[in-house]
Amino acid sequence: MDQKRFFLLPILLAALLLCGCSRHASTQLSDFADELFIRKISSDSLTLNYTVSSPENYAVKQLPSGFPSFQYSDLEQNSALYENQLSKLEQCKSDHFSISDQVLYDVLKNYFKTELASSKYTVFFRGFSPTTGIQAQLPVLLSEFRFQDKNDEQYLALLHTLPSYFQSLLNVETENQKRSHGLSKGSIQRIRSQCEEFLNGHGETILTSSFADATKNMNFLTTQEKTAYQKQVQSAVNDQVIPAYRSLIQQLNILEKTAVSQGNLCHYPQGKAYYQQLVQESTGASRPLAQLVTDMQQRLTTARHRLATYAKENPSLFSRCQRYTTFFHQPEEILAHLEKEIKKDFPSLTPSNGRSFVHHIEYIPSSLENYLSPAFYLTPPIDDIYQNIIYLNPAYTNSSSLFTTLAHEGYPGHLYQTCYFASQNPHPIRQLLSYPGYSEGYGTYAEIYSYQYTGLSAEEIDLLQQNQIMSLCIYGLCDVGIHYDGWDIPELTRFLSTYGIKQKESIQNLYETIIDEPANYLRYTCGYLEILHVKDIMKKNLGASYNERDFHQYLLSVGPASFSVIEKYLPDYKSIFLCKN
Repeated sequence: MDQKRFFLLPILLAALLLCGCSRHASTQLSDFADELFIRKISSDSLTLNYTVSSPENYAVKQLPSGFPSFQYSDLEQNSALYENQLSKLEQCKSDHFSISDQVLYDVLKNYFKTELASSKYTVFFRGFSPTTGIQAQLPVLLSEFRFQDKNDEQYLALLHTLPSYFQSLLNVETENQKRSHGLSKGSIQRIRSQCEEFLNGHGETILTSSFADATKNMNFLTTQEKTAYQKQVQSAVNDQVIPAYRSLIQQLNILEKTAVSQGNLCHYPQGKAYYQQLVQESTGASRPLAQLVTDMQQRLTTARHRLATYAKENPSLFSRCQRYTTFFHQPEEILAHLEKEIKKDFPSLTPSNGRSFVHHIEYIPSSLENYLSPAFYLTPPIDDIYQNIIYLNPAYTNSSSLFTTLAHEGYPGHLYQTCYFASQNPHPIRQLLSYPGYSEGYGTYAEIYSYQYTGLSAEEIDLLQQNQIMSLCIYGLCDVGIHYDGWDIPELTRFLSTYGIKQKESIQNLYETIIDEPANYLRYTCGYLEILHVKDIMKKNLGASYNERDFHQYLLSVGPASFSVIEKYLPDYKSIFLCKN
Protein backbone atom coordinates (compact mmCIF):
# COMPACT_ATOMS: atom_id res chain seq x y z
CA MET A 1 0.00 0.00 0.00
CA ASP A 2 0.95 3.59 -0.48
CA GLN A 3 1.26 5.19 2.96
CA LYS A 4 -0.43 8.43 1.93
CA ARG A 5 -0.60 11.63 3.89
CA PHE A 6 -3.28 11.49 6.54
CA PHE A 7 -5.60 14.47 6.23
CA LEU A 8 -7.21 14.79 9.60
CA LEU A 9 -9.58 17.71 9.25
CA PRO A 10 -12.87 16.48 7.76
CA ILE A 11 -14.13 19.96 6.97
CA LEU A 12 -13.23 22.81 4.69
CA LEU A 13 -12.16 25.50 7.11
CA ALA A 14 -13.31 28.52 5.15
CA ALA A 15 -14.19 29.70 1.69
CA LEU A 16 -11.10 30.44 -0.34
CA LEU A 17 -10.32 33.95 -1.51
CA LEU A 18 -10.20 34.43 -5.23
CA CYS A 19 -8.86 37.35 -7.23
CA GLY A 20 -11.20 39.31 -9.48
CA CYS A 21 -12.35 37.94 -12.80
CA SER A 22 -10.56 40.69 -14.70
CA ARG A 23 -7.23 38.90 -14.20
CA HIS A 24 -5.88 36.47 -16.77
CA ALA A 25 -7.74 33.16 -16.39
CA SER A 26 -4.59 31.06 -16.06
CA THR A 27 -3.28 33.31 -13.29
CA GLN A 28 -6.68 33.24 -11.64
CA LEU A 29 -6.74 29.43 -11.70
CA SER A 30 -3.21 29.30 -10.30
CA ASP A 31 -4.15 31.70 -7.50
CA PHE A 32 -7.16 29.57 -6.67
CA ALA A 33 -5.06 26.39 -6.56
CA ASP A 34 -2.34 28.12 -4.52
CA GLU A 35 -4.82 29.23 -1.88
CA LEU A 36 -6.42 25.80 -1.73
CA PHE A 37 -3.01 24.18 -1.28
CA ILE A 38 -1.96 26.52 1.52
CA ARG A 39 -5.19 25.98 3.43
CA LYS A 40 -4.95 22.22 3.11
CA ILE A 41 -1.37 21.88 4.30
CA SER A 42 -2.08 24.29 7.17
CA SER A 43 -5.10 22.36 8.44
CA ASP A 44 -3.17 20.23 10.95
CA SER A 45 0.37 19.41 11.99
CA LEU A 46 0.49 15.93 10.47
CA THR A 47 -0.67 17.07 7.04
CA LEU A 48 1.88 19.89 7.08
CA ASN A 49 4.72 17.64 8.20
CA TYR A 50 4.01 14.90 5.68
CA THR A 51 3.44 17.27 2.75
CA VAL A 52 6.28 19.81 2.78
CA SER A 53 9.66 20.03 4.46
CA SER A 54 9.94 23.83 4.15
CA PRO A 55 6.54 25.46 4.82
CA GLU A 56 8.10 28.91 4.58
CA ASN A 57 8.56 28.37 0.85
CA TYR A 58 4.81 28.00 0.37
CA ALA A 59 3.61 31.22 1.99
CA VAL A 60 2.34 29.42 5.09
CA LYS A 61 1.81 32.38 7.39
CA GLN A 62 0.66 30.53 10.49
CA LEU A 63 1.65 27.01 11.46
CA PRO A 64 -1.08 24.72 12.79
CA SER A 65 -0.96 23.61 16.39
CA GLY A 66 -1.50 19.87 16.54
CA PHE A 67 -4.81 18.18 15.86
CA PRO A 68 -7.88 20.30 15.06
CA SER A 69 -11.10 20.31 17.06
CA PHE A 70 -14.45 20.75 15.38
CA GLN A 71 -18.20 20.50 15.86
CA TYR A 72 -20.84 18.42 14.12
CA SER A 73 -22.23 21.62 12.66
CA ASP A 74 -18.92 22.13 10.84
CA LEU A 75 -19.51 18.91 8.92
CA GLU A 76 -23.03 19.97 8.04
CA GLN A 77 -21.69 23.16 6.47
CA ASN A 78 -19.56 21.27 3.99
CA SER A 79 -22.17 21.19 1.23
CA ALA A 80 -22.51 24.97 1.17
CA LEU A 81 -18.75 25.43 1.33
CA TYR A 82 -18.06 23.05 -1.55
CA GLU A 83 -20.81 24.64 -3.63
CA ASN A 84 -19.11 27.97 -3.04
CA GLN A 85 -15.72 26.59 -4.07
CA LEU A 86 -17.13 24.97 -7.17
CA SER A 87 -18.76 28.24 -8.18
CA LYS A 88 -15.50 30.15 -7.70
CA LEU A 89 -13.55 27.58 -9.64
CA GLU A 90 -15.97 27.79 -12.56
CA GLN A 91 -15.33 31.53 -12.73
CA CYS A 92 -11.77 30.65 -13.71
CA LYS A 93 -12.86 28.70 -16.78
CA SER A 94 -11.28 29.90 -20.02
CA ASP A 95 -11.21 28.83 -23.66
CA HIS A 96 -7.55 29.79 -23.76
CA PHE A 97 -6.19 27.41 -21.13
CA SER A 98 -2.99 25.54 -21.88
CA ILE A 99 -3.31 21.75 -21.79
CA SER A 100 -1.80 21.68 -18.29
CA ASP A 101 -4.30 24.28 -17.06
CA GLN A 102 -7.14 22.32 -18.63
CA VAL A 103 -6.12 19.19 -16.75
CA LEU A 104 -5.71 21.12 -13.48
CA TYR A 105 -9.12 22.72 -13.91
CA ASP A 106 -10.82 19.40 -14.68
CA VAL A 107 -9.16 17.64 -11.75
CA LEU A 108 -10.20 20.39 -9.32
CA LYS A 109 -13.73 20.49 -10.69
CA ASN A 110 -14.08 16.73 -10.32
CA TYR A 111 -12.63 16.93 -6.82
CA PHE A 112 -15.13 19.55 -5.65
CA LYS A 113 -18.07 17.81 -7.30
CA THR A 114 -17.11 14.54 -5.62
CA GLU A 115 -16.64 16.19 -2.24
CA LEU A 116 -19.95 18.01 -2.65
CA ALA A 117 -21.78 14.77 -3.38
CA SER A 118 -20.11 13.03 -0.44
CA SER A 119 -20.76 15.92 1.97
CA LYS A 120 -24.48 15.19 1.82
CA TYR A 121 -23.87 12.01 3.83
CA THR A 122 -22.52 13.53 7.05
CA VAL A 123 -24.26 10.84 9.10
CA PHE A 124 -21.91 8.23 7.65
CA PHE A 125 -18.74 10.04 8.70
CA ARG A 126 -16.36 7.67 10.51
CA GLY A 127 -13.45 9.04 12.51
CA PHE A 128 -12.64 5.69 14.11
CA SER A 129 -12.19 2.32 12.44
CA PRO A 130 -10.02 -0.71 13.25
CA THR A 131 -7.68 -0.22 10.28
CA THR A 132 -7.78 3.34 8.93
CA GLY A 133 -9.00 5.20 12.01
CA ILE A 134 -6.70 7.69 13.69
CA GLN A 135 -6.47 5.56 16.83
CA ALA A 136 -5.05 2.72 14.72
CA GLN A 137 -2.70 4.77 12.55
CA LEU A 138 -1.30 7.05 15.24
CA PRO A 139 1.75 4.91 16.21
CA VAL A 140 2.87 4.72 12.60
CA LEU A 141 2.14 8.35 11.79
CA LEU A 142 4.05 9.62 14.80
CA SER A 143 6.94 7.22 14.29
CA GLU A 144 7.47 8.69 10.82
CA PHE A 145 7.16 12.33 11.86
CA ARG A 146 9.92 14.46 10.32
CA PHE A 147 11.74 16.80 12.69
CA GLN A 148 13.08 19.96 11.06
CA ASP A 149 14.88 22.00 13.72
CA LYS A 150 15.02 22.73 17.44
CA ASN A 151 12.12 25.18 17.18
CA ASP A 152 9.76 22.61 15.69
CA GLU A 153 6.93 22.29 18.22
CA GLN A 154 4.49 20.48 15.96
CA TYR A 155 5.15 17.01 17.38
CA LEU A 156 4.48 17.98 20.98
CA ALA A 157 1.42 19.93 19.84
CA LEU A 158 0.01 16.74 18.32
CA LEU A 159 0.45 14.83 21.56
CA HIS A 160 -1.13 17.59 23.65
CA THR A 161 -4.15 18.06 21.39
CA LEU A 162 -4.93 14.38 20.86
CA PRO A 163 -7.50 14.18 23.72
CA SER A 164 -9.58 17.05 22.34
CA TYR A 165 -9.37 15.62 18.82
CA PHE A 166 -10.53 12.20 20.01
CA GLN A 167 -13.39 13.92 21.83
CA SER A 168 -14.42 15.80 18.68
CA LEU A 169 -14.60 12.54 16.77
CA LEU A 170 -16.51 10.87 19.60
CA ASN A 171 -19.03 13.70 19.62
CA VAL A 172 -19.62 13.17 15.92
CA GLU A 173 -20.04 9.43 16.39
CA THR A 174 -22.47 9.99 19.27
CA GLU A 175 -24.56 12.34 17.12
CA ASN A 176 -24.56 9.93 14.19
CA GLN A 177 -25.73 7.15 16.49
CA LYS A 178 -28.63 9.34 17.63
CA ARG A 179 -29.53 9.70 13.96
CA SER A 180 -29.48 5.89 13.47
CA HIS A 181 -26.21 5.89 11.53
CA GLY A 182 -23.64 4.98 14.16
CA LEU A 183 -21.03 2.25 14.08
CA SER A 184 -22.19 -1.33 14.51
CA LYS A 185 -21.58 -3.25 17.71
CA GLY A 186 -19.00 -5.41 15.99
CA SER A 187 -17.02 -2.44 14.67
CA ILE A 188 -17.08 -0.77 18.08
CA GLN A 189 -15.84 -3.95 19.72
CA ARG A 190 -12.97 -4.26 17.24
CA ILE A 191 -11.97 -0.60 17.66
CA ARG A 192 -12.03 -1.02 21.43
CA SER A 193 -9.95 -4.20 21.20
CA GLN A 194 -7.42 -2.37 19.06
CA CYS A 195 -7.19 0.40 21.68
CA GLU A 196 -6.81 -2.14 24.45
CA GLU A 197 -4.06 -3.87 22.49
CA PHE A 198 -2.31 -0.53 22.15
CA LEU A 199 -2.44 0.03 25.92
CA ASN A 200 -1.73 -3.55 26.97
CA GLY A 201 0.96 -3.86 24.31
CA HIS A 202 2.90 -1.03 25.90
CA GLY A 203 1.72 1.73 23.57
CA GLU A 204 3.67 4.17 25.69
CA THR A 205 6.87 2.27 24.95
CA ILE A 206 6.12 2.13 21.24
CA LEU A 207 5.78 5.90 20.98
CA THR A 208 8.68 6.81 23.23
CA SER A 209 11.05 4.25 21.70
CA SER A 210 10.28 5.37 18.14
CA PHE A 211 10.85 8.96 19.24
CA ALA A 212 14.13 7.99 20.90
CA ASP A 213 15.22 6.45 17.60
CA ALA A 214 14.26 9.67 15.82
CA THR A 215 16.40 11.81 18.15
CA LYS A 216 19.51 9.99 16.97
CA ASN A 217 19.19 11.88 13.68
CA MET A 218 18.47 15.26 15.27
CA ASN A 219 21.87 16.77 14.66
CA PHE A 220 20.50 20.20 15.46
CA LEU A 221 20.17 19.22 19.15
CA THR A 222 22.85 18.75 21.78
CA THR A 223 22.90 15.62 23.91
CA GLN A 224 21.35 17.54 26.79
CA GLU A 225 18.63 18.94 24.55
CA LYS A 226 17.80 15.48 23.23
CA THR A 227 17.40 14.19 26.79
CA ALA A 228 15.16 17.10 27.72
CA TYR A 229 13.06 16.61 24.57
CA GLN A 230 12.61 12.92 25.34
CA LYS A 231 11.38 13.78 28.83
CA GLN A 232 8.84 16.20 27.38
CA VAL A 233 7.57 13.53 25.00
CA GLN A 234 7.43 10.94 27.80
CA SER A 235 5.37 13.34 29.90
CA ALA A 236 2.99 14.14 27.04
CA VAL A 237 2.48 10.46 26.26
CA ASN A 238 1.75 9.65 29.91
CA ASP A 239 -0.46 12.68 30.56
CA GLN A 240 -2.25 13.07 27.22
CA VAL A 241 -2.00 10.12 24.85
CA ILE A 242 -2.54 7.20 27.22
CA PRO A 243 -5.48 8.90 29.01
CA ALA A 244 -6.98 9.73 25.58
CA TYR A 245 -7.02 6.05 24.65
CA ARG A 246 -8.48 5.08 28.02
CA SER A 247 -11.22 7.68 27.69
CA LEU A 248 -11.96 6.47 24.17
CA ILE A 249 -12.41 2.92 25.44
CA GLN A 250 -14.79 4.09 28.18
CA GLN A 251 -16.95 6.06 25.75
CA LEU A 252 -16.96 3.24 23.22
CA ASN A 253 -18.38 1.01 25.95
CA ILE A 254 -21.27 3.46 26.30
CA LEU A 255 -21.88 3.66 22.55
CA GLU A 256 -21.85 -0.12 22.20
CA LYS A 257 -24.93 -0.47 24.41
CA THR A 258 -27.17 1.25 21.86
CA ALA A 259 -25.28 0.43 18.65
CA VAL A 260 -26.93 -1.33 15.71
CA SER A 261 -26.17 -5.02 15.30
CA GLN A 262 -25.62 -5.02 11.52
CA GLY A 263 -22.99 -2.86 9.91
CA ASN A 264 -23.88 -3.47 6.26
CA LEU A 265 -24.37 0.00 4.76
CA CYS A 266 -27.54 -1.08 2.96
CA HIS A 267 -29.25 -1.61 6.33
CA TYR A 268 -28.91 2.10 7.20
CA PRO A 269 -31.29 4.78 5.91
CA GLN A 270 -29.84 6.03 2.60
CA GLY A 271 -27.22 3.31 2.91
CA LYS A 272 -27.37 2.05 -0.66
CA ALA A 273 -27.16 5.55 -2.12
CA TYR A 274 -24.24 6.35 0.15
CA TYR A 275 -22.41 3.16 -0.79
CA GLN A 276 -22.69 3.99 -4.49
CA GLN A 277 -21.26 7.43 -3.80
CA LEU A 278 -18.52 5.94 -1.63
CA VAL A 279 -17.56 3.57 -4.44
CA GLN A 280 -17.27 6.48 -6.87
CA GLU A 281 -15.20 8.46 -4.37
CA SER A 282 -12.94 5.55 -3.43
CA THR A 283 -12.32 4.27 -6.95
CA GLY A 284 -12.60 7.40 -9.10
CA ALA A 285 -14.49 5.14 -11.52
CA SER A 286 -15.98 6.56 -14.70
CA ARG A 287 -18.62 3.81 -14.73
CA PRO A 288 -21.56 3.23 -12.35
CA LEU A 289 -21.54 0.47 -9.75
CA ALA A 290 -23.63 -1.92 -11.85
CA GLN A 291 -21.09 -1.81 -14.69
CA LEU A 292 -18.21 -2.30 -12.27
CA VAL A 293 -19.93 -5.38 -10.86
CA THR A 294 -20.49 -6.76 -14.36
CA ASP A 295 -16.83 -6.17 -15.20
CA MET A 296 -15.68 -7.96 -12.03
CA GLN A 297 -17.99 -10.90 -12.74
CA GLN A 298 -16.83 -11.24 -16.34
CA ARG A 299 -13.14 -11.03 -15.51
CA LEU A 300 -13.61 -13.47 -12.63
CA THR A 301 -15.29 -15.95 -14.96
CA THR A 302 -12.54 -15.57 -17.55
CA ALA A 303 -9.77 -15.97 -14.98
CA ARG A 304 -11.42 -19.01 -13.43
CA HIS A 305 -11.88 -20.65 -16.83
CA ARG A 306 -8.26 -20.10 -17.82
CA LEU A 307 -6.98 -21.48 -14.52
CA ALA A 308 -9.22 -24.51 -14.91
CA THR A 309 -7.85 -25.05 -18.42
CA TYR A 310 -4.28 -24.92 -17.14
CA ALA A 311 -5.15 -27.36 -14.35
CA LYS A 312 -6.61 -29.81 -16.88
CA GLU A 313 -4.05 -29.51 -19.65
CA ASN A 314 -0.84 -28.76 -17.76
CA PRO A 315 -1.23 -29.37 -13.99
CA SER A 316 2.52 -29.24 -13.32
CA LEU A 317 2.44 -25.59 -14.37
CA PHE A 318 1.06 -24.61 -10.96
CA SER A 319 4.13 -25.84 -9.09
CA ARG A 320 6.61 -24.63 -11.69
CA CYS A 321 5.26 -21.08 -11.84
CA GLN A 322 6.29 -20.48 -8.25
CA ARG A 323 9.99 -20.89 -8.99
CA TYR A 324 10.45 -17.20 -9.69
CA THR A 325 10.53 -16.65 -5.91
CA THR A 326 13.95 -18.34 -5.81
CA PHE A 327 15.51 -16.05 -8.43
CA PHE A 328 15.97 -13.12 -6.06
CA HIS A 329 16.89 -13.27 -2.40
CA GLN A 330 17.33 -9.68 -1.23
CA PRO A 331 14.90 -6.74 -1.48
CA GLU A 332 17.61 -4.49 -2.90
CA GLU A 333 18.29 -7.09 -5.58
CA ILE A 334 14.62 -7.23 -6.51
CA LEU A 335 14.28 -3.44 -6.75
CA ALA A 336 17.46 -3.13 -8.83
CA HIS A 337 16.17 -5.80 -11.20
CA LEU A 338 12.76 -4.15 -11.53
CA GLU A 339 14.21 -0.67 -12.00
CA LYS A 340 16.29 -1.98 -14.89
CA GLU A 341 13.65 -4.16 -16.54
CA ILE A 342 10.78 -1.66 -16.60
CA LYS A 343 12.74 0.64 -18.93
CA LYS A 344 11.47 -1.45 -21.84
CA ASP A 345 7.83 -0.63 -21.15
CA PHE A 346 7.83 2.54 -19.04
CA PRO A 347 9.17 6.06 -19.69
CA SER A 348 12.51 7.14 -18.28
CA LEU A 349 12.55 8.84 -14.91
CA THR A 350 14.50 12.03 -15.56
CA PRO A 351 14.05 14.99 -13.18
CA SER A 352 14.22 18.39 -14.81
CA ASN A 353 16.82 19.82 -12.39
CA GLY A 354 19.40 17.11 -12.90
CA ARG A 355 19.07 15.52 -9.46
CA SER A 356 18.60 11.79 -9.19
CA PHE A 357 15.74 9.95 -7.58
CA VAL A 358 17.13 7.38 -5.18
CA HIS A 359 15.51 4.71 -3.06
CA HIS A 360 16.38 3.07 0.23
CA ILE A 361 15.10 -0.01 2.03
CA GLU A 362 14.46 0.36 5.73
CA TYR A 363 13.04 -2.06 8.26
CA ILE A 364 10.46 -0.99 10.77
CA PRO A 365 11.18 -1.46 14.50
CA SER A 366 9.95 -4.69 16.06
CA SER A 367 7.64 -2.66 18.30
CA LEU A 368 5.59 -1.68 15.25
CA GLU A 369 5.47 -5.03 13.42
CA ASN A 370 1.92 -5.75 14.55
CA TYR A 371 0.67 -2.37 13.34
CA LEU A 372 2.02 -2.34 9.81
CA SER A 373 1.47 -4.10 6.52
CA PRO A 374 4.22 -6.27 4.96
CA ALA A 375 5.61 -3.23 3.14
CA PHE A 376 4.76 0.35 2.35
CA TYR A 377 6.10 3.34 0.48
CA LEU A 378 5.92 6.51 2.51
CA THR A 379 5.27 9.42 0.18
CA PRO A 380 8.03 11.98 0.74
CA PRO A 381 7.39 15.74 1.06
CA ILE A 382 6.68 17.28 -2.32
CA ASP A 383 9.64 19.65 -1.95
CA ASP A 384 12.06 16.83 -1.09
CA ILE A 385 11.02 14.08 -3.46
CA TYR A 386 14.47 12.73 -4.28
CA GLN A 387 15.05 10.56 -1.21
CA ASN A 388 12.55 7.72 -1.30
CA ILE A 389 12.10 4.99 1.29
CA ILE A 390 10.30 1.67 1.14
CA TYR A 391 9.65 0.19 4.57
CA LEU A 392 9.63 -3.56 5.05
CA ASN A 393 8.09 -5.40 7.94
CA PRO A 394 10.64 -8.02 9.15
CA ALA A 395 7.77 -10.36 9.94
CA TYR A 396 7.05 -10.71 6.20
CA THR A 397 10.44 -10.44 4.50
CA ASN A 398 10.52 -14.15 3.70
CA SER A 399 7.14 -14.03 1.98
CA SER A 400 6.87 -15.60 -1.47
CA SER A 401 5.08 -12.46 -2.64
CA LEU A 402 8.01 -10.13 -1.87
CA PHE A 403 8.81 -9.68 -5.58
CA THR A 404 5.34 -8.40 -6.50
CA THR A 405 5.03 -6.50 -3.22
CA LEU A 406 8.14 -4.50 -4.09
CA ALA A 407 6.80 -3.99 -7.60
CA HIS A 408 3.64 -2.54 -6.05
CA GLU A 409 5.52 -0.26 -3.67
CA GLY A 410 8.61 0.46 -5.75
CA TYR A 411 9.13 -0.08 -9.49
CA PRO A 412 6.98 0.36 -11.48
CA GLY A 413 4.56 1.02 -8.60
CA HIS A 414 4.02 3.79 -6.08
CA LEU A 415 7.60 5.05 -5.78
CA TYR A 416 8.15 5.22 -9.53
CA GLN A 417 4.70 6.71 -10.21
CA THR A 418 5.14 9.38 -7.52
CA CYS A 419 8.59 10.37 -8.74
CA TYR A 420 7.59 10.38 -12.39
CA PHE A 421 4.61 12.64 -11.78
CA ALA A 422 6.73 14.92 -9.60
CA SER A 423 9.22 15.21 -12.46
CA GLN A 424 6.44 16.75 -14.56
CA ASN A 425 6.40 19.79 -12.23
CA PRO A 426 2.68 19.67 -11.45
CA HIS A 427 0.96 22.33 -9.39
CA PRO A 428 1.49 21.33 -5.72
CA ILE A 429 -2.24 20.81 -5.19
CA ARG A 430 -2.15 17.90 -7.65
CA GLN A 431 0.15 16.01 -5.31
CA LEU A 432 -2.09 16.69 -2.35
CA LEU A 433 -5.50 15.60 -3.61
CA SER A 434 -6.28 11.98 -2.84
CA TYR A 435 -7.42 9.66 -5.64
CA PRO A 436 -7.05 6.22 -4.05
CA GLY A 437 -8.59 4.42 -7.03
CA TYR A 438 -5.85 5.76 -9.28
CA SER A 439 -3.07 5.26 -6.72
CA GLU A 440 -3.95 1.78 -5.47
CA GLY A 441 -5.31 0.74 -8.85
CA TYR A 442 -1.98 1.68 -10.41
CA GLY A 443 -0.04 -0.07 -7.65
CA THR A 444 -2.09 -3.20 -8.31
CA TYR A 445 -1.59 -2.83 -12.07
CA ALA A 446 2.17 -2.52 -11.52
CA GLU A 447 2.16 -5.57 -9.28
CA ILE A 448 0.35 -7.76 -11.81
CA TYR A 449 2.37 -6.36 -14.72
CA SER A 450 5.62 -7.17 -12.90
CA TYR A 451 5.18 -10.92 -13.44
CA GLN A 452 6.54 -10.20 -16.93
CA TYR A 453 9.89 -9.45 -15.32
CA THR A 454 10.21 -12.75 -13.48
CA GLY A 455 11.81 -14.70 -16.31
CA LEU A 456 8.95 -17.20 -16.39
CA SER A 457 7.29 -18.59 -19.51
CA ALA A 458 4.26 -16.89 -21.04
CA GLU A 459 1.94 -19.56 -19.65
CA GLU A 460 3.39 -19.29 -16.16
CA ILE A 461 3.07 -15.49 -16.21
CA ASP A 462 -0.53 -15.73 -17.38
CA LEU A 463 -1.38 -18.26 -14.68
CA LEU A 464 -0.02 -16.01 -11.93
CA GLN A 465 -1.75 -12.93 -13.34
CA GLN A 466 -5.10 -14.68 -13.72
CA ASN A 467 -4.87 -16.08 -10.20
CA GLN A 468 -4.37 -12.59 -8.81
CA ILE A 469 -7.15 -11.08 -10.93
CA MET A 470 -9.45 -13.81 -9.70
CA SER A 471 -8.64 -13.00 -6.07
CA LEU A 472 -9.14 -9.27 -6.63
CA CYS A 473 -12.54 -9.77 -8.22
CA ILE A 474 -13.69 -12.19 -5.52
CA TYR A 475 -12.90 -9.68 -2.78
CA GLY A 476 -14.41 -6.82 -4.77
CA LEU A 477 -17.66 -8.71 -5.28
CA CYS A 478 -17.72 -9.60 -1.58
CA ASP A 479 -17.54 -5.88 -0.74
CA VAL A 480 -20.53 -5.13 -2.96
CA GLY A 481 -22.41 -8.19 -1.76
CA ILE A 482 -22.01 -7.25 1.91
CA HIS A 483 -22.64 -3.51 1.73
CA TYR A 484 -25.04 -3.17 -1.22
CA ASP A 485 -26.87 -6.50 -1.23
CA GLY A 486 -26.76 -7.09 2.52
CA TRP A 487 -24.98 -10.46 2.62
CA ASP A 488 -24.61 -12.02 6.04
CA ILE A 489 -21.90 -14.55 6.88
CA PRO A 490 -23.87 -17.59 5.57
CA GLU A 491 -24.40 -15.83 2.22
CA LEU A 492 -20.75 -14.81 2.09
CA THR A 493 -19.78 -18.40 2.90
CA ARG A 494 -21.91 -19.77 0.07
CA PHE A 495 -20.35 -17.35 -2.42
CA LEU A 496 -16.77 -18.07 -1.35
CA SER A 497 -17.27 -21.83 -1.20
CA THR A 498 -17.84 -21.87 -4.97
CA TYR A 499 -14.24 -20.71 -5.30
CA GLY A 500 -12.80 -23.18 -2.82
CA ILE A 501 -12.63 -20.79 0.14
CA LYS A 502 -14.17 -22.61 3.09
CA GLN A 503 -12.10 -21.78 6.18
CA LYS A 504 -14.56 -20.36 8.69
CA GLU A 505 -12.03 -18.16 10.45
CA SER A 506 -10.83 -16.63 7.17
CA ILE A 507 -14.40 -15.95 6.07
CA GLN A 508 -15.26 -14.38 9.42
CA ASN A 509 -12.18 -12.14 9.26
CA LEU A 510 -12.98 -11.09 5.70
CA TYR A 511 -16.56 -10.25 6.63
CA GLU A 512 -15.47 -8.12 9.58
CA THR A 513 -12.81 -6.32 7.54
CA ILE A 514 -15.31 -5.40 4.83
CA ILE A 515 -17.89 -4.29 7.40
CA ASP A 516 -15.32 -2.02 9.03
CA GLU A 517 -13.83 -0.60 5.81
CA PRO A 518 -16.53 -0.38 3.11
CA ALA A 519 -15.28 0.02 -0.48
CA ASN A 520 -11.65 -0.35 0.58
CA TYR A 521 -11.08 -3.49 -1.51
CA LEU A 522 -12.63 -1.72 -4.49
CA ARG A 523 -9.82 0.85 -4.49
CA TYR A 524 -7.53 -1.96 -5.61
CA THR A 525 -9.91 -4.05 -7.70
CA CYS A 526 -11.96 -1.39 -9.48
CA GLY A 527 -9.02 1.00 -9.66
CA TYR A 528 -7.11 -1.74 -11.49
CA LEU A 529 -10.06 -2.59 -13.75
CA GLU A 530 -10.59 1.08 -14.61
CA ILE A 531 -6.97 1.29 -15.75
CA LEU A 532 -7.56 -1.74 -17.97
CA HIS A 533 -10.72 -0.03 -19.26
CA VAL A 534 -8.72 3.07 -20.22
CA LYS A 535 -6.10 0.82 -21.79
CA ASP A 536 -8.74 -0.94 -23.88
CA ILE A 537 -10.06 2.41 -25.13
CA MET A 538 -6.57 3.50 -26.14
CA LYS A 539 -5.94 0.20 -27.92
CA LYS A 540 -9.20 0.56 -29.82
CA ASN A 541 -8.42 4.15 -30.79
CA LEU A 542 -4.86 3.45 -31.95
CA GLY A 543 -5.17 -0.02 -33.40
CA ALA A 544 -1.86 -1.35 -34.69
CA SER A 545 0.02 1.80 -33.59
CA TYR A 546 -0.71 1.15 -29.89
CA ASN A 547 2.25 0.38 -27.64
CA GLU A 548 2.60 -0.17 -23.91
CA ARG A 549 5.16 2.55 -23.34
CA ASP A 550 2.88 5.28 -24.72
CA PHE A 551 0.00 4.08 -22.57
CA HIS A 552 2.12 4.08 -19.43
CA GLN A 553 3.56 7.50 -20.22
CA TYR A 554 0.07 8.90 -20.73
CA LEU A 555 -1.31 7.39 -17.53
CA LEU A 556 1.66 8.58 -15.47
CA SER A 557 1.75 12.05 -17.05
CA VAL A 558 -1.91 12.81 -16.38
CA GLY A 559 -1.31 11.78 -12.78
CA PRO A 560 -3.75 11.09 -9.93
CA ALA A 561 -7.26 11.93 -11.11
CA SER A 562 -10.68 10.43 -11.63
CA PHE A 563 -10.88 8.07 -14.58
CA SER A 564 -13.39 10.32 -16.33
CA VAL A 565 -10.67 12.98 -16.52
CA ILE A 566 -8.07 10.42 -17.61
CA GLU A 567 -10.36 9.18 -20.40
CA LYS A 568 -11.15 12.72 -21.57
CA TYR A 569 -7.63 13.41 -22.84
CA LEU A 570 -7.03 10.07 -24.57
CA PRO A 571 -7.76 11.42 -28.08
CA ASP A 572 -4.98 13.98 -27.62
CA TYR A 573 -2.68 11.83 -25.50
CA LYS A 574 0.57 13.01 -27.09
CA SER A 575 -0.13 16.58 -25.97
CA ILE A 576 0.02 15.32 -22.38
CA PHE A 577 3.55 14.02 -23.06
CA LEU A 578 4.71 17.47 -24.08
CA CYS A 579 3.25 19.49 -21.24
CA LYS A 580 4.67 19.86 -17.78
CA ASN A 581 1.66 19.75 -15.48
